[in-house]
Amino acid sequence: MNEALVAVMPSGNWNQFRNQLTSALITIWDEEIADVAFSKTRVENKPYGPLIDFLNLTLLAITGKAPGPSGAAQSIEAYRKFGYVPLLNQKFGP
Repeated sequence: MNEALVAVMPSGNWNQFRNQLTSALITIWDEEIADVAFSKTRVENKPYGPLIDFLNLTLLAITGKAPGPSGAAQSIEAYRKFGYVPLLNQKFGP
């Protein structure tokens, strides 16, 4: 089993768990699927792409909440810069 998949549901720090899970998902995408990339629409400047969809759908399925396109893009950009997703001020949807 890939070490990136090993996660324990949090008993206290939900944000840290969510960011570790997001980092693991982006790492899996980067190593197994495709480049860590996304695009933005011209009119609304809204992020979109397969990785944005993958993060939102996977996080929604696991945690019951998704960061939305902008939150996913913020995590992707942090991963590109740091190699992981640090604690960010992300607001996950209901």
